[in-house]
Amino acid sequence: MIEPDQSDIRRAELDLVAALYRSLGDGAAFDLLIRALQDHIEISDRTDRSIAGDEVIDRQLDAIGELIEVDPSPVTEDPIRRVVEDVGAAAIVIDDRGRQIVANTAGRALFGLANGHRFRSDLIDPTYRASFENLLRNPETLPLDEALAMRLDDAIVDPRHGHCFEIIRLRPSRTRRSVFALRMLDVPWSDDVDRTLRESFALTDAECDVARGLFERGTLTTIAEKRGTSAETVKKQVQSILAKTGAGNRIDLARLTGSIAARRGAHRGSALSAWEDPLGRQEFFVRSDGLRMAHTWMGAEHGRRVLMLHGQSIGFLLPDRAEALLKAAGLKLIIPSRPGFGESDFDPARGALEENLGVLSQFCDATGLRDVAVVGTNNGIAIALALARQKPDLVKQVIGLNYLWHRSFAAHSAPPTHQKIIFSLARNAPKLLRLFVGIAYRNLIRHGPDWYLARLLDAEEVDRDSFRDGRDLPLIRQAALHLLRQGPEAFARELQTVSHDWPKDLHDFPGDVHFLVPESGVILDRHSFAKALGPTNRVTIEAAPKSGELLLYQQATLVARTIVDRVCGPASSRMEREKILYTPQR
Repeated sequence: MIEPDQSDIRRAELDLVAALYRSLGDGAAFDLLIRALQDHIEISDRTDRSIAGDEVIDRQLDAIGELIEVDPSPVTEDPIRRVVEDVGAAAIVIDDRGRQIVANTAGRALFGLANGHRFRSDLIDPTYRASFENLLRNPETLPLDEALAMRLDDAIVDPRHGHCFEIIRLRPSRTRRSVFALRMLDVPWSDDVDRTLRESFALTDAECDVARGLFERGTLTTIAEKRGTSAETVKKQVQSILAKTGAGNRIDLARLTGSIAARRGAHRGSALSAWEDPLGRQEFFVRSDGLRMAHTWMGAEHGRRVLMLHGQSIGFLLPDRAEALLKAAGLKLIIPSRPGFGESDFDPARGALEENLGVLSQFCDATGLRDVAVVGTNNGIAIALALARQKPDLVKQVIGLNYLWHRSFAAHSAPPTHQKIIFSLARNAPKLLRLFVGIAYRNLIRHGPDWYLARLLDAEEVDRDSFRDGRDLPLIRQAALHLLRQGPEAFARELQTVSHDWPKDLHDFPGDVHFLVPESGVILDRHSFAKALGPTNRVTIEAAPKSGELLLYQQATLVARTIVDRVCGPASSRMEREKILYTPQR
C-alpha cells in the first residue's frame, strides 16, 4: 500500500474544509462532504494522523462552528412545510389516508389534531363531503399544485374560524403518493379580490358585490335586502357571474372566489406547531434534577406493561395496525422519549449512557416497573442491556428490533459509508462530528425530513421503495423530527452509546434475548450478526422478510406479533411456521 505524502494529506484537509463551507448553504453539497470525510478518514487510518489535527485547519473548524451557531435555522425550503408556513390562516397537510403530516399553529388550534392522526371528513360541509372523500381515494382527479375550494360544516366547526378552505394536491419528492394541503380561506374579502374579478372576468361592480355576498354565505334574499334590490335581480346577476367566470354553479363559484381570496392573503405567515406526540397521550416525568422526560404509550391502556426504548434511528411509534394487535393481546407499551429526543430534556454535562440509565431507573422506580420485557430498537437495545446490568430486578427479557453494530464486529462486517464516518468521528474527532451533525441538521431544517430520509434510506432498495410508497409517511416524518428535535448537540452526544461494550452486557444477561432483524441489513445480515455475537444459547435471531432500516413500518404486524409471542407465550402454529429462526450454537 502506498503511503500518502504530506501534499496528499494537506489536499485532503483543504478539500474537507471547502466541503464543510459549501454544505452550510447547499444541500446537494452534503454528498460531497461525505466523500471528503471518507477520503480524510482513509488517510487518517493509514497514517495515524489525527483528523483535522492541524492548528490552521482547527481554526477553520472553529469558524464554521461559529457560523452554525449564528444562523442555526435557515429558512425552510421543505415544500410540505412551506405550504402551511406561507399562510396566515389555519393550514394542515394530510396524506391520501387523511392522516395529518404537519400543521401550523393556527391549524393545530382549529382542528386539534396531532401529526399522524386522521382528519375527520364529517368536518366537511355535507355538500362537499363526498367530493372530499372521493379526492382522497382518487388523488389524480385534481391536477398537481391546483386547488379546489370547499367548506367546513358550520354545525361542527365554529364559524368564527372561517368556513371556506382550499385543498391543494402536492407530491413530495421521491414518493409515489400524493398529499393534500388544507388551508382556511378566512381572510376578509378585499379590494384585491374585486380587482381580480373585474380584470380577469369583466365583472361589474354590482356583480362583484353579489359575488362577495355569496362568498360570505348569503342567500339570494339576504343579498337582495342588503343591496336594496329584488331577489330576482340578484338571481340574474348570479347567472351573469357564472357565465363570465365559467363556473358551472354556485359551488364552483365559491371555489373560485375562495381561491382568489386565499391567494391575496397568502403573504401572512403562521408559525409551525412544535413536535408533538402523534398519539396525543404524552405525559412528563420530572427527574430528581428538575429536568423532564416525556413518555407515551400504545396498546391496551390497562394492560400488561412492556418497556420500549427507541434508538437513534427512524422508528419511535408503531403504526395503528400494530397497536390493534397489542391491544387485543392486552399489552401496553410504555415508550419514553429518552433524554435529548422529542421533548425530553437532557443534561449536556453528563454522558449519554450515564444519563439514560439514571433517568430510566428513576422512571421505572416511580412507575413501579419490575420484571418486565424491554423492547429496544437499534442502539436502544444497548440501553436495555445496560439497564438490565444495572437493575437486574427490572429486566426479565430483551426483544431487539433491527441490528446493532459494535466496533468489535469489524471482522464480520463493515458499516456503510455514513455509519463508518459517524463511528470514526465519534471515536477520533468529536469536534468534526459536531460540525458534521450540525450541517446535516441545518439541511434538515432547510429542506425538510425528506432530505434526511432520502440519504439515510438510500443504501437498501427495500427502504427506498418503502419511502417512495409513502404508506406511513406521517409517522416516518414524525419519527425523524422526534430523533432530531433538540438539535445537533443532543444527536452527537447520543453517538457515545456506539462505543459502549453492549456485547458483554448481552453475554452477562441471564434472561432471554430475541432479535427481529431485516432479512438483509445494511450493516449485517442474520448469519454474520450471529457470528459477531459469538456462541450463546439464550439468543435467538428471527429474520423479517422484505425489511430494512424501516423495519417497524415495513413489518409492523410481524413486530407486534413478535412482541406478543415473546411476552405472552407462543403464538398460533401458523405464526410459528412463518418464523425463520436462527440460534447460534456453541
